Order: sequence, then C-alpha cells, then structure tokens
Amino acid sequence: MLDEIVINKECRNKGIASAILKNMPEILENQFNEIEEEDFGITIFLYASAVEAIELGFQSDSYKLETKKLINFYKKFGYKVVKENIMVLMK
Repeated sequence: MLDEIVINKECRNKGIASAILKNMPEILENQFNEIEEEDFGITIFLYASAVEAIELGFQSDSYKLETKKLINFYKKFGYKVVKENIMVLMK
C-alpha cells in the first residue's frame, strides 16, 4: 500500500506529479500481474487534499481552492470523484 506522495513546493509544476499519475496504473499492473501471474485490473483510490491543510485550516477558502485545483488536476488523468474529495481510477 502506498500511503502518501508529497511533492515539495520547490519541485512542483515541473511535471513530476503528472509523470507519477500517468505511469502509476501501468507500474502497479505490471508489478501485481508479475506477482500473481494473472492479468487483472487496477483500482486506485486517492484523497485529494492540499498538503498544507493544517497550515491553511481545513475550513479555509485557501484549502478549499487548493483541493479543488487538485481534483481538477487528477481528473485530467481519468480519476473520478466518488464523494467530496475522494477519487478513484479503474484500469
């Protein structure tokens, strides 16, 4: 289980998260298919939340705006909103 991926502020907007999101399903599928010797789909759940949540305050407008930006970013890679800021990708 992968619990958290955090891109430091100074490294953001350089394509790192895009590369991770684009390639993660294939990496996971290849890894698990190799272990299980069986082809099956991959389901990834994520919780879209601004890293600076504690600093911004969960109810602040800044936090809500940053979370909305994240949700829109994840949607570019095929993730769908399940509820509020819980998202899923099925491949």
